[in-house]
Amino acid sequence: TLSGVNPAASEFFLGHKIDRLGYDKSPEYDEEWFKREYMKVEPKLNVLSNPSGTDLTSKMEEMRKEIALEAIRRFAEALGINPMRIRIEKQRELGREPNPEEEIQALQNEIKKLRAGSNDPKKIVSEEELERYLAEGWDVQLILPSGKIIIKRSST
Repeated sequence: TLSGVNPAASEFFLGHKIDRLGYDKSPEYDEEWFKREYMKVEPKLNVLSNPSGTDLTSKMEEMRKEIALEAIRRFAEALGINPMRIRIEKQRELGREPNPEEEIQALQNEIKKLRAGSNDPKKIVSEEELERYLAEGWDVQLILPSGKIIIKRSST
């Protein structure tokens, strides 16, 4: 299309069936791609409410921040950090919802603590899970009367 939008996305936005047989489930699986395609054409959809297109820049910046936040959340999860816990702690500290920059900063601080070794990550696992964690470098710290096991990330 003239706006650089993928033809399948254009048809989807117009409400047309992009797959008459119903096999294509991509709109359900890749929402972010459709959002990016929609952002390309949005300024041209309603010239009265957005004549200059300046709104597009702020929306793109906001979208960039959201993407960065989601990426750092996933990175933190991969390191064993619970992003929701960090968000709730920040919310209690501020007395309001943290904005994306504040949440990113809090997550980065937590990652720095983990890398510096000032964080002491421990987990309680069942006997069935233990073998997997031992293979990942965790050490057994204590066996509880319930049969659950407290493990600690190895310092090596």
